[in-house]
Amino acid sequence: ATLYLWLRVPNGDSGRDYALRLLEEGIVVSPGNMFSIANNGGEYIRLAMVPSLEECKETVDLWRNLR
Repeated sequence: ATLYLWLRVPNGDSGRDYALRLLEEGIVVSPGNMFSIANNGGEYIRLAMVPSLEECKETVDLWRNLR
Protein backbone atom coordinates (compact mmCIF):
# COMPACT_ATOMS: atom_id res chain seq x y z
CA ALA A 1 0.00 0.00 0.00
CA THR A 2 1.07 3.57 -0.62
CA LEU A 3 0.23 6.59 1.47
CA TYR A 4 -0.81 9.69 -0.45
CA LEU A 5 -1.14 13.18 0.94
CA TRP A 6 -3.40 15.70 -0.76
CA LEU A 7 -2.35 19.30 -0.09
CA ARG A 8 -3.97 22.54 -1.18
CA VAL A 9 -1.43 24.71 -2.98
CA PRO A 10 -0.60 28.11 -1.44
CA ASN A 11 -1.43 31.56 -2.73
CA GLY A 12 -4.08 30.47 -5.19
CA ASP A 13 -1.55 28.83 -7.52
CA SER A 14 -2.74 26.02 -9.74
CA GLY A 15 -1.66 22.53 -8.80
CA ARG A 16 0.09 22.22 -12.15
CA ASP A 17 2.12 25.43 -11.71
CA TYR A 18 3.03 24.58 -8.14
CA ALA A 19 4.04 21.03 -9.09
CA LEU A 20 6.33 22.45 -11.78
CA ARG A 21 7.85 24.88 -9.29
CA LEU A 22 8.56 22.04 -6.86
CA LEU A 23 10.00 19.93 -9.68
CA GLU A 24 12.57 22.68 -10.35
CA GLU A 25 13.79 22.02 -6.78
CA GLY A 26 13.88 18.25 -7.29
CA ILE A 27 10.60 17.58 -5.46
CA VAL A 28 8.29 15.37 -7.52
CA VAL A 29 4.55 15.67 -6.88
CA SER A 30 1.46 15.25 -9.04
CA PRO A 31 -1.01 18.03 -9.84
CA GLY A 32 -4.39 17.21 -8.34
CA ASN A 33 -6.29 17.69 -11.56
CA MET A 34 -4.60 14.57 -12.94
CA PHE A 35 -6.69 12.52 -10.51
CA SER A 36 -9.70 14.57 -9.54
CA ILE A 37 -12.74 15.39 -11.57
CA ALA A 38 -13.93 17.84 -8.90
CA ASN A 39 -13.82 21.52 -9.83
CA ASN A 40 -11.19 22.26 -7.20
CA GLY A 41 -8.90 19.36 -8.09
CA GLY A 42 -6.60 21.87 -9.74
CA GLU A 43 -5.98 23.57 -6.39
CA TYR A 44 -4.23 20.51 -4.93
CA ILE A 45 -1.09 18.46 -5.31
CA ARG A 46 -0.68 14.81 -4.44
CA LEU A 47 2.39 13.49 -2.67
CA ALA A 48 3.21 9.80 -2.66
CA MET A 49 5.02 8.95 0.55
CA VAL A 50 7.25 6.26 -0.94
CA PRO A 51 10.82 7.51 -0.35
CA SER A 52 12.76 6.57 2.74
CA LEU A 53 12.16 8.54 5.94
CA GLU A 54 15.51 10.30 5.50
CA GLU A 55 14.61 11.32 1.93
CA CYS A 56 11.25 12.64 3.15
CA LYS A 57 13.02 14.74 5.80
CA GLU A 58 15.43 16.14 3.20
CA THR A 59 12.51 17.01 0.95
CA VAL A 60 10.70 18.82 3.75
CA ASP A 61 13.84 20.88 4.38
CA LEU A 62 14.02 21.81 0.67
CA TRP A 63 10.33 22.67 0.66
CA ARG A 64 10.59 24.90 3.73
CA ASN A 65 13.29 26.98 2.04
CA LEU A 66 11.27 27.41 -1.16
CA ARG A 67 10.11 31.00 -1.59
